Amino acid sequence: MLFIVFFSFILFNYRISSKISNKNFDEFLITGFIIQAGSLILSGYILSYLHFWHSKLAWSILPFFISYCLYLFFKTVIVLPNSSTKSSFKLVGLSIQQIHEVYKQQRKSEKFLFGSIFLGILLISVCQIFLFFYTPPNEWDSMTGHLNRILYFLQNGSFKHFIGTNWNIDTYPKAFSSIQVYPFLMTNWNEQFFKLPNMSAYWILFIGTYGTLKRLNIPFIIRVFCSSLMLFIPIAIIQSTSTDTDIVLAAYLVTYVYFIFSYKQTKQTLYLYLCAIAFSIALSHKITFVFSFLPLILLGIHIV
Repeated sequence: MLFIVFFSFILFNYRISSKISNKNFDEFLITGFIIQAGSLILSGYILSYLHFWHSKLAWSILPFFISYCLYLFFKTVIVLPNSSTKSSFKLVGLSIQQIHEVYKQQRKSEKFLFGSIFLGILLISVCQIFLFFYTPPNEWDSMTGHLNRILYFLQNGSFKHFIGTNWNIDTYPKAFSSIQVYPFLMTNWNEQFFKLPNMSAYWILFIGTYGTLKRLNIPFIIRVFCSSLMLFIPIAIIQSTSTDTDIVLAAYLVTYVYFIFSYKQTKQTLYLYLCAIAFSIALSHKITFVFSFLPLILLGIHIV
């Protein structure tokens, strides 16, 4: 039953994304990712304040309400872009069809290159699925900090401060704990699902890079090739099946860059709000995000 709630929550966020986005495949996925992250983070802080952070029932209800409130905010406060009437499923089908049509038009050497990339991605995906379900979340930082304190928070029902044996336990921002604990609770305490946010971030890196290149009017073949390279970065592959936090921060950063370039191209206020949400989530995720401030400020000055 809890897994049905979990799956429904994911679909609900992407349904909201389809209502507020421009109805293209990459933006649909990126916006849904940010809405879901924001909803879980806000839910975590509220439940911690109420001392219900450990409650499966509370986690089954509140995130839906927060996501719906975010939708109402976008619907009533912001002028949403005019979108097409295509359904989300038709959007996915059209994107796959477009890739297939472009592939058929390429020369044999290009078909071989993209075929090799596709097979490589397929192999990585199979390995990811195996590692996801058959290896414990035993990354060093998590064993000494991140996951330890999640269990403490569950025991106490809140983010109440405690003196830990590692600086990660005491000083690390608590936003990511809510994103990690939600799939853990909704799958009836299945520790493998602590790794789900990292795997999601891995694919958002690819989608966000593709979407950003699309906003920069880079030709289709080049943006598919360049964004696919993100999937072959060794540290990204390693962290995609761990519970480390760097790859998730990278996903937030990519979504911010996508939204800022979307604003440059469309001048729609919606993207400035989404930029602000992505920026806030990234800063609440990890303090090392401040190292990105200078390039992001320069980018913002250039665009705005």
